[in-house]
Amino acid sequence: MSWLLLATVTVMVGFSSCDNNDDDGPTGPDNIAGIVANNPSFSILNAAIVKAGLGSALSGGSLTVFAPDNAAFEASNITAATISTLSAGRLDTILKYHVLGTIASSSAVPVSDTLKTLFGRNLFASRNTNGVFLNGFKVKTPDVAASNGVIHVIERVLIPPTASIAEIVSSDTSFSILLEAVKVAGLVGAVS
Repeated sequence: MSWLLLATVTVMVGFSSCDNNDDDGPTGPDNIAGIVANNPSFSILNAAIVKAGLGSALSGGSLTVFAPDNAAFEASNITAATISTLSAGRLDTILKYHVLGTIASSSAVPVSDTLKTLFGRNLFASRNTNGVFLNGFKVKTPDVAASNGVIHVIERVLIPPTASIAEIVSSDTSFSILLEAVKVAGLVGAVS
């Protein structure tokens, strides 16, 4: 008789856990996209995510997002009106520069190294007694857990570089001596 009772309870628990709710959708409250969408402090970031069409991409996988809140956008002189003027492609580029394709807690951020973003460009990361920094900007709130990764709230918007060091140096004549030194040293590949 106890086996029958145990089997019945097991089946009932199994069926009750199959509740078909919307928490697993693109903006489910537990995934990165949902946390951003449901937090008023991320309204500008959410507008950018929606316009770029990245809600689904930020709902799955195993990700780390360096998320600027509204104060970070304001400190970077970017408003909701600015977001509305940018193309979806430009927003996609900027947003993917804030995302790693792996989960990295704040303690896993290197003391001093680069991190490859989904955009394909590197961020310079550092960690010390003062906190975690990306391209020199501080993580204000680390390790916000999400069902598909982690969010680190940052103090500024990170803008991806548009040119390599070699491109910048070769296009500006005031760097002609530096350019020659780079060529002589055989470092053109390294600065590209």
